[in-house]
Amino acid sequence: MLTTNIDSGEPLEGDLNLQSHAQPDFQVIEEYKSLYLQCAILVQSFMFRPILDTYDNLFRLGCNAPELSLEIDQRVGYQLKLSAYSQDDRFNILYHGPYIQSQIVHHFLSKQGAKTIVRQLLQISPIQELSQSDSSSSTAA
Repeated sequence: MLTTNIDSGEPLEGDLNLQSHAQPDFQVIEEYKSLYLQCAILVQSFMFRPILDTYDNLFRLGCNAPELSLEIDQRVGYQLKLSAYSQDDRFNILYHGPYIQSQIVHHFLSKQGAKTIVRQLLQISPIQELSQSDSSSSTAA
């Protein structure tokens, strides 16, 4: 599943700028989407809401309710950080996920903006984010 450098055939290493180096082929993108969906179904089971179990339904959610879709991506990002996938695979799973793709297609997010969001999602867990907002709201009260 690793994306390889087109020139050398070697796996790409290092930073999360993968999308500027090589574009995965269609079959690999489909695998990233499938992995995203598996993880999204798992995280939705903890959100106490109906589970959207197809990529198309999650894509529509990204178009119609981007805040909720982003919350799912935050939780998927956290789960990916706990996984054994490489940084490049984690990046690509989120990049090809329905939230980012719906923002690119329907909300005119630039590819560079999408990459920035994915990097941010892979840095902050939902638990950290919730505890930060809880502590800031309790100090404001």
